[in-house]
Amino acid sequence: MDQQPDNVEGKTAGEKRRPWVVRHWLLSLFGLIVITGMVIITVMLLQIQEQQRIAADLTVDSQIYFMDYGPKKPAWVTDLIEWYDGPPSPSKGYGRFGDRFDWPKIPRHCGILARHVDTATFDALAELELFELEICRSTFSPEDLQSFIERSPTLINVALLHCDEFPAKIAAEIRKARPEMTFRESGEGGHRWFALTNVPDGVKFDLNWKDYTDIRQGEILTAMNGQPLQTYHQVKRKVGAMKPGESVRFKVRDVAGVEREEVFTVPVK
Repeated sequence: MDQQPDNVEGKTAGEKRRPWVVRHWLLSLFGLIVITGMVIITVMLLQIQEQQRIAADLTVDSQIYFMDYGPKKPAWVTDLIEWYDGPPSPSKGYGRFGDRFDWPKIPRHCGILARHVDTATFDALAELELFELEICRSTFSPEDLQSFIERSPTLINVALLHCDEFPAKIAAEIRKARPEMTFRESGEGGHRWFALTNVPDGVKFDLNWKDYTDIRQGEILTAMNGQPLQTYHQVKRKVGAMKPGESVRFKVRDVAGVEREEVFTVPVK
């Protein structure tokens, strides 16, 4: 009978110790979460910094440019930034605290103008998490571009504007491997009133000049002088070599799928 109070006291002391154990465990878990979060944020910022460095090295050549898109900001972050960037400080003269909040920016869109794009440039671009690549009036190896696309899983749009004719076989391989990505080839079809884009079943007419042709924007050119069309470069070579007054016949499919024939005549100046 004398031992019963001791047991009760022992249980009571043990029960009193448990909350401290629980608190210690919760504090350790909270500390681990905070440290893990800090490590993740630090790694992300270092990755962003490295991408910014690569983009800066590439933009030494003025024919390569980038557009930056920062990570999507939660509403509370937007509100905090607006507050931080609030009315200028009378004493410091810029922002609420004399500076502005610099939300991290990531190079997402790359444009290349009128130059040769070598393998080293594509290798550097592959280290970035680009969404879009636009190459205009530039030369490059089709195999280099294909390799770059294979190494760039974040790409959603690649546009070749006024470039040399791209091999149809490699274009088909790219579209098959990346069906979710837009791969577009566009350019002039021999004259400024012909703006065309390659599509799987022909060439899409992008520009409508009513004074020169009855072909409308969005309609598809499927054949030229009875020969199937696969690339706008076929039109460019043919129309570009024509003299004023000469004509060419196109088979045209409108947006409703109805086909007709149109004759284009190079205007006499």
